[in-house]
Amino acid sequence: MRLHLDVNYLDENGKVCDAKAYARKARMIEAAGFDGIFNSTGFAGAESTISDSATWTLIAGTATEHIEIGVACIKLPVFEPMDLAQRFMTFETMLPGRYTVGIGSGSGPSGFEALGLKWEDRFRITRDHMKKICRLLNGETVDAAYIAPFPEHIGGPRFVLAAWHSEISLKRAISEYDGWMTSIANTKFSAVAEAIRKYRDLGGKRAMAMTGRIDLTAPTRKLDDDEPYTFYCGPEEATERIQRLAELGYDDLGLHFYRNGKRACFTAEDLAQIRALLPRDSRKPYAD
Repeated sequence: MRLHLDVNYLDENGKVCDAKAYARKARMIEAAGFDGIFNSTGFAGAESTISDSATWTLIAGTATEHIEIGVACIKLPVFEPMDLAQRFMTFETMLPGRYTVGIGSGSGPSGFEALGLKWEDRFRITRDHMKKICRLLNGETVDAAYIAPFPEHIGGPRFVLAAWHSEISLKRAISEYDGWMTSIANTKFSAVAEAIRKYRDLGGKRAMAMTGRIDLTAPTRKLDDDEPYTFYCGPEEATERIQRLAELGYDDLGLHFYRNGKRACFTAEDLAQIRALLPRDSRKPYAD
């Protein structure tokens, strides 16, 4: 199973990073042997700063050499399709073959209300936007919009559907996307296990368990299958919990670094400790 980490925006002093500090943290992640950097994004969050994760990940991509870079995930309905198509073309141009975009419909109504959109329309809007984006990335004109993608980067980056485990969504991930990702933050293990079972039964390929929360300094206790599946525990227990996900059939695990229940800046020692929890996976999700 491949192992990814969110760089997050905090520096050693708990303040927001500038570009240099962020690039330094990205290089640390690659040097520690992680397979990728996947940052989360959002829109109109409650009592939290929402920054453009896509811009940050381009900084991470240019600071690194080989690892996969991506967003987990973009809430597609709250963005304009042509704007995103331009961004996606830029991702693929700047980091050819290395960028993966998680495409989601949204996990809450706040961003929709901010734009005057209806929450119940989110799946339809996602499908409509994605069709337009793919056509634009393939060099087509859509409703008078045309982005003239560079010939060597027609099609854009990889797209993975970010969804829970409805059969409709899983089938769409298989037929229309390059894989499926699901959030395991605040998700009980029984739901995580049921989701991958459904996906594999339908013939799904790449499966990504993302937004896992890890704090290896947290007290270790038994975790019930109906509790949120976190990695708030010592290293030995964290290894067992990660192995459970690998045995279920997940190809990737994306982690967020925490201390005492809050996002925090990691050290090189922290990264080495997390990387040591799981043997390296030689499989690559993309061609060199």
